Amino acid sequence: MPTRLADIPPENIERNPENPRMHFREAGLNRLAESIDESGGVLVPVYVYPDPDIPDRFRLIDGERRWRMAMRLGLETIPAIVRDGPPDLKQNIVEMFNIHKVREDWEEMPTARALREVMERHETDDPEELRSLTGLSKEQISRFKLVLELPERYQQLIESGDVPMNFFVELDRNVIRPLARNRTHMSERYDAEALRSAFVEKREHGALDDLIDLRKVKPIIQRAQVDAGAPDAESALDAFLRKLFDDPATTIDEVYDASVAFSVEADKLAEQALRLPAQFARLLEDASEGPPRTALLAALRDTRDSLSSLLEEYSVE
Repeated sequence: MPTRLADIPPENIERNPENPRMHFREAGLNRLAESIDESGGVLVPVYVYPDPDIPDRFRLIDGERRWRMAMRLGLETIPAIVRDGPPDLKQNIVEMFNIHKVREDWEEMPTARALREVMERHETDDPEELRSLTGLSKEQISRFKLVLELPERYQQLIESGDVPMNFFVELDRNVIRPLARNRTHMSERYDAEALRSAFVEKREHGALDDLIDLRKVKPIIQRAQVDAGAPDAESALDAFLRKLFDDPATTIDEVYDASVAFSVEADKLAEQALRLPAQFARLLEDASEGPPRTALLAALRDTRDSLSSLLEEYSVE
């Protein structure tokens, strides 16, 4: 659609009701205001279209932060790219997606809300179609869909920046879903809402500084099922999980170290040992005659001798 560049009084512009960004952090607005003031005005034009109902007025498509700062600073005009007419309702949110993927990504909750609008207006939740429309990866789409299913109070925590979106993603993948699948007798008491509440509280108590620690809960849950022999049977490891879920001050590391750290490390070492002969064989097949092959054979003998010594030292008669 044809466009033109114009200088428009900011009071003649209305915000875009389609903008999924509802909250603007004051610190960022202050930095932008300082930059605009130092530059003598807004340098990057906002994007608008004529208001179909009111002459000489316009509606924003993009640039709400710049427009807000122009109003705050009392600027007489703001540069604007004006398109001849309003964007198609179905394509408006997609157009905004494309603008922000090129210029500046939205924060997490605005992106999630924009994705919801795309899904509703295009009547699809197919990851491939959504990837084509928004430019988001399938992994990003999956994560934002999860966020959209969260209760409002958790979405507000993400919006405010108090809790990162990845916290809820890691919690879902490593605690909520594994527990529902592998410890079915516990999942009624510790459902998704109970677990979210417990781990948010743990975070507030300073007992969960690194959200990657959440990945250590899944091995405890999985090993509890193996130990019990069935998802609905009791395991001694369930007591560690209950302590983790019920006590806000208990850290994941404490429970992990006391329950499965040794066995997980032992399993990893056993897997590496089982792969070792095949790895030596592959390298020996590829090694040329001479020093490379000789060095590799020497390493193999040293490994054999070291393992034999350990076996003799720790074997029980």
